[in-house]
Amino acid sequence: IGGAFVILIAGSAVTQLTLSRATPEQDASVAAGNYAGVLKKMGRLAEAGAVLKDALKIDPSDAPTVRKLADIYLELQQYASAVEFYRKIESLPVYQRDVNQNLALCYLALDHPAAARESILKSIAAAPDQANLHFILAEIEYKLGHLDSCRAELLTALKLNPAYDKARAALDALGRPK
Repeated sequence: IGGAFVILIAGSAVTQLTLSRATPEQDASVAAGNYAGVLKKMGRLAEAGAVLKDALKIDPSDAPTVRKLADIYLELQQYASAVEFYRKIESLPVYQRDVNQNLALCYLALDHPAAARESILKSIAAAPDQANLHFILAEIEYKLGHLDSCRAELLTALKLNPAYDKARAALDALGRPK
C-alpha cells in the first residue's frame, strides 16, 4: 500500500490519506490515526477511541496512537483510562511535558493531588518557562493546603506571563499571607 491513496468514508465526511513507504504496521497506524481524527472532528469520540484501540492491537508500541487514545480518554473525562495510556508513553522525551501535564490534570480530577504534583513537577522540569504549568502547580498546592507554595507558583506564573489574568485573579482571591 505504500504511497497509495486510501479513501475513508466516515458518515458524511470523506478524507483522503496518503500513506508513506513504511511498514504495514506503520501504515495501519497512520490510517487509523487519520480516521480517528475524522471521527473526533465529527464529535464521535468513543468511536475514534475504538479505532485507536484496534490499531494498538497491531502495533502496541506506536507512541502517537497511544497518545491520541490517551487524549481522547481525557476529553471523554475517562480519567483512569487516560492515566493508563499516558503512563505508557510518559518516558518518551517528545511527549514528556504534555503527557505529565495531562497526567496531573487527570490526577487532580481523580482527587489524587500528590500524584498530580509529582507529574506536574516533571512537566516543569522539562519546560520551566511555561506559566500555565506553574498555574497548575499552584492549583495542586492549594488543594494540598500549601498556601505559601500556591502563592509562590502564582507569582512565578505572573513573572513568566504578566498578562496571565487567570493567575492574577487566583492570587487576588487567595489574598495576602497571614
